[in-house]
Amino acid sequence: MRVSHCVLNPPETPRLPSLETLHLTAVGDSEDAIHWLVSSCPRLADLTRESCSTMNSVSVLDKRLRRFALRCCHSVTSVSLDASELRFLDYRGAVPTRSLFTFRGSCKIVPSCTIDFCGPNLSGEDELGGFRMLLENFVEAKHLHLNSSRLGSITESVFFNCFPALSCLHKLELTGFLTGDTITRVLQQTPNLEVLSLALWHDSEYNPVAIPDAAAVLCLQQRLKEINLLYYQGTDAQRMLVQLLLGNALVLQALSVVFHEAWSGVQATLTDEIKQWVVSTSPKMIFK
Repeated sequence: MRVSHCVLNPPETPRLPSLETLHLTAVGDSEDAIHWLVSSCPRLADLTRESCSTMNSVSVLDKRLRRFALRCCHSVTSVSLDASELRFLDYRGAVPTRSLFTFRGSCKIVPSCTIDFCGPNLSGEDELGGFRMLLENFVEAKHLHLNSSRLGSITESVFFNCFPALSCLHKLELTGFLTGDTITRVLQQTPNLEVLSLALWHDSEYNPVAIPDAAAVLCLQQRLKEINLLYYQGTDAQRMLVQLLLGNALVLQALSVVFHEAWSGVQATLTDEIKQWVVSTSPKMIFK
């Protein structure tokens, strides 16, 4: 069931015995009313709360959700979930200034999560600590998608310096103004990473000086098997980043590059250049 931009005003004892998926967008009911609604769904496995400005907290401890999404609910300061069967978490919002999520239940590991920051560019010690605390909720995740497009390239490097160790992570997707220094720092904290996907945003103010040293990045040399690049334009910053990755990915098995549509005229030249940076033996390569 998907409900948006209304007030439901449910009875105190609603009954929805078969409902498994509930998506609420801009629903203006009180927290108690929504709690009654959620509690009336004994089979609920997938819950999304989106753009609910009147909500200050979320607590779902009487359900074993498999998927939970919290998007643009900017007044929410605490979320408590039974994570016993939770497999995917989706968060879109500002960087919290304190711990946001509390996981309870027999298993507190969330295997897959997407974090998408919105709002103004990030700065300040509060956001720095909140960034780390948020990621520390997922230190045992296998898959992480982090959208940092709101982070400026200079501030971004400061934030990623506090990137926590994610030793269980196998698949990482990053979107934003990504630099060689940033990626080097992230890869140092993800020693078992096997798949890296980058959606590259262009920052005209960033001018890299040299390719960072990746000699100490063991996952890049020993574990990383697949690299996916999206929106590649061949700028100096992107070229240095890709040269860093491909020149050190010794066990790479697959490479996919999707070029920015504005650069289709030089795609053949960029493709030839990228192929020259590959040091792995005969990986499967796709260029689009």
